[in-house]
Amino acid sequence: MSDNMRVRKSPVAFVTFTSAAKELKNKIADKLPELLMYDQEGLGTGDIEGFLREMFRKRIPIVYISAMGICVRHIAAFAKDKLMDSPVIVIDERGQFVIPVLSGHVGGGNKLAREIAAAIGGTAVITTATDVNNIFSIDTFAVSNGYRIVNREEIKRVSSRLLDKASARVRISGLGDIVIDSSDNEESVKEKIEGLLIPRTALSIGADIELARRKYVLGVGTRRGRTFDEIKDFVERTVPIDICDIGHVASVDLKSDEQGLIEYANYLRVPFVVYSAEELLKVPGEFEESSFVKEKLGVGNVCERAACLASNGGEKILAKTKGDGITVAIYEDRI
Repeated sequence: MSDNMRVRKSPVAFVTFTSAAKELKNKIADKLPELLMYDQEGLGTGDIEGFLREMFRKRIPIVYISAMGICVRHIAAFAKDKLMDSPVIVIDERGQFVIPVLSGHVGGGNKLAREIAAAIGGTAVITTATDVNNIFSIDTFAVSNGYRIVNREEIKRVSSRLLDKASARVRISGLGDIVIDSSDNEESVKEKIEGLLIPRTALSIGADIELARRKYVLGVGTRRGRTFDEIKDFVERTVPIDICDIGHVASVDLKSDEQGLIEYANYLRVPFVVYSAEELLKVPGEFEESSFVKEKLGVGNVCERAACLASNGGEKILAKTKGDGITVAIYEDRI
């Protein structure tokens, strides 16, 4: 991934019922301007069920500033899949405790809770076993480093082995196997994976879990105001790869506030990175240019140039493909 990339805002929905909760929400907004905050005040008399359904559908993190019991009763019907559910966090009205309730690892709930706690001077109350025991978490590592877990049913077994001070064998698709244990951390596991590149390690039988790199960059250009559903539908009808293998969404910086793009990158649980028109114009190669787009944005091809730059000049998998106000391209990341 290109070193000069810039990561855009992340959506977070807040549920508040009291004036004290609203004040704390506003404090969080001031302290964490990188959050795209959905304003959902006074939902005690509104359509809380419809709101939650929409947030879970888009996998948008949800922060309740309320009692834990209210949150649990509200989200119970929507919690279906630990790898797909929205992260849910509860904060008391005084901002003393920030508690991840759902999707702490893959959804990033634990990370978000720590960020909010640090911003408001509260305490993140983390209850997941690997975090409490300071043990390497294979699912957290995967989502933070651009991998998908091939055999998700093995997450629990691997975590249990590490918690019991035993080792586990991790297969990195296309490279080989590494052995991890309770003494490992994110950096040591990265070093072990880098060690697979030269020399190549032969595959063994019976790896405990397999990780596959999310090796594709999705470049997107959009007309102003294209929605999450319009982008999701067009991408999934158009691209020749499994969307689970997309590791980044890339565009021009003038699209950095496009809610539909921000939501779709969040849905994929990947970074949304943007570049200036000047940076995109410097990307070498031949691209289908649009004079109209160049007049508006300063660069005549957004999707291909952004994907090419974000992939470090990787291989083009899908050339610029046009839809109704949306263009997409796919490049394979060279790194």
